[in-house]
Amino acid sequence: MVVGLIGCGDSDQAGPGRLSGATFRVSECGGFSASATSSSSPSRYCDAEVLDWRYDNAKQQLTLVDKRAVLNCCGDHSQTVSEENGVIVVRQTDAPQGGSGRCLCECVYDFEAVIPAVLGPLRVRIERVVTDATNPKPRVLFDGTLDLSVGAGRETIDPSPTPFCDKGQTPTPLPFKAAVSECGGFASAKPGDTPAPLPMPLPPTPADYCKAEVLAWSHNAASGQLQLRDNRVLLNCCGDRTLKATMVNGVYILRETDGPEGGKAGMRCNCLCVFDFDMTLEKVTGASVSIELRREVLDDNAGEQLVWSGKLDLSAGSGQIVVDSSDVSGFCHP
Repeated sequence: MVVGLIGCGDSDQAGPGRLSGATFRVSECGGFSASATSSSSPSRYCDAEVLDWRYDNAKQQLTLVDKRAVLNCCGDHSQTVSEENGVIVVRQTDAPQGGSGRCLCECVYDFEAVIPAVLGPLRVRIERVVTDATNPKPRVLFDGTLDLSVGAGRETIDPSPTPFCDKGQTPTPLPFKAAVSECGGFASAKPGDTPAPLPMPLPPTPADYCKAEVLAWSHNAASGQLQLRDNRVLLNCCGDRTLKATMVNGVYILRETDGPEGGKAGMRCNCLCVFDFDMTLEKVTGASVSIELRREVLDDNAGEQLVWSGKLDLSAGSGQIVVDSSDVSGFCHP
């Protein structure tokens, strides 16, 4: 085996056992484009976490892509490569965003490492460290020998499907009713205001409404009706807002959108306000359901963001989930 200079991120400095010259990429939430690094069917992406590898014999270059790693939505991700007793060790690190921030949701990510100047067969170990885990020691994801002479291959890291991704899946439309409040939320609406809130047996609006965005829900086991309200969403005062529902791989996807009033060329205001998003879903059965709440502000160029994901315990009948604990009292007067 010959191992060339291997490095980490933007740094070319090598320490004991550290190798320089490699390049790294880590995707945003949702993973890389399905066609970027593999010819595998994107419809299978969510079914398992896999290690795809490809070897360029002419360049003596090995590309490793760990696809569909399930991690907290809010984190700083990095990789290093080192040689330990003849084994190439790729270590992934997931740390709280900015040193402290985590979110109440999970998402999927892809990790790519391109390692130059290697010959095979080659033993590779992939490790992951989640720095704020109960046990922050490296966890071995894969440890095996790659036969580089075959050019490419795939190893399964975790065969379990995950509800936290929908890459390549076709969404199934769902029957639903939805309403979005005016500025101030439904609690501040006057009789006759439109849109009116849906008739929902939800927990009452909390007295500290302005101090947190809360997803409230209620389930009627007899009728199968699931009612949800996303309370206190902070958005521009002027906009057109929608809420829609689809199902992907057994997961209910709730999508909130906020765009300029009147379309792309429409107007925004120089102020922020709070809004409530109501939804009623029919024929929801079972002990629990998986939910993803997503939001896209159409003119901020950030794309769709995962706000919260998780399971609702329908046997509890109702509940409230803190989605964002930021206090926005300056923009909110319930």
